[in-house]
Amino acid sequence: MNRTTLGVVGASTLMAATGALVGCGGGTTDLQVTVRNHSRAVLDLAAKGASPDDVLTVNGDILGADGSVVGDFELSSLVTRVARGQESRSTTAHLVWSGSDDSLVFSGVPRYPAGGGLPNAPVLFAVIGGTGQYAGAGGQATVTLTKDKTFNWQIQLAN
Repeated sequence: MNRTTLGVVGASTLMAATGALVGCGGGTTDLQVTVRNHSRAVLDLAAKGASPDDVLTVNGDILGADGSVVGDFELSSLVTRVARGQESRSTTAHLVWSGSDDSLVFSGVPRYPAGGGLPNAPVLFAVIGGTGQYAGAGGQATVTLTKDKTFNWQIQLAN
C-alpha cells in the first residue's frame, strides 16, 4: 500500500436488528446490530505495500430494524504483522447509540487479507466495555461478511 485512501465502501453493513436484547440462558445476552459504513480508508504509512504500521479506519451508522439511523460506528486498526498473504490488525471498534449514554467497545487482533482487504472468514472481537445500559460489559462478538457486502455482528454479552 502506498499512502492510498480507499473511498466510500458502498453498502457495507453490519447486519441484524438493533437494540433487541434476548436472554439466551447460560449467563449470556445476545445482541445483534446493523451498521452501514460511510467511509473506509487504508493509509500506507510504512514500507510500500502491505506492512506493519499501516492504518485502516472505518466509520458509519448503526441502523435500526427499519433501516433508520440509531447511532454511530467507528473502527480503527493498526497492521501489526504481515505473513502468507494475511495481515494481523490491532483493532478497536465503537458502537454509540444516539439519544442515550449507551455504547459498546470492542478489541481484537483478527487476520484479514493483506493490503487492507475485507475479512474472508468470521472475525472475533472481545467486548471490553461499555457505557449506559452496557456499563462494565464483557463478552465477545462474531462479525461475518455476507455475500451482499454487509457485516453480521452477533454479540454475546456476559451476564
